[in-house]
Amino acid sequence: MRRIGLAIAVLLIVVPAAVAQVHFEGAVLPPHTRTVRPSNLYLSVDGTLFVGKVHWTAWGGKVAKGWGLAEFHGCNPNCASAPAHHARALVRLSNIRRCKSKRWYSKVTVLTRRASGRFRLYRTAPTNWAPC
Repeated sequence: MRRIGLAIAVLLIVVPAAVAQVHFEGAVLPPHTRTVRPSNLYLSVDGTLFVGKVHWTAWGGKVAKGWGLAEFHGCNPNCASAPAHHARALVRLSNIRRCKSKRWYSKVTVLTRRASGRFRLYRTAPTNWAPC
């Protein structure tokens, strides 16, 4: 009877951790990049949007929330020659989809901090970020 109670206790601890495993890939996935709680988000193939040094305050639920340092290009006069801008950013991942037998966040929202200290919406990516 004691072993059954111990087995149930172990299942109660292990199963929620496995269920909470949600991944995120980004536009580019460099070698050795983590897909769970990644510290760098490559959000454009051409390098015009990157959020690095991400610290996650929530992960695994319906919404993942974090903050980091964004580097983005205004694409003026064009994306290749536009100067890079840096700003603190809030990141929100949501809309979990299942593919490749895993759960993935498929929507990204990035808010950047303005000089006034207020955050503004930089980009809500319209694409499906799940790899399926």
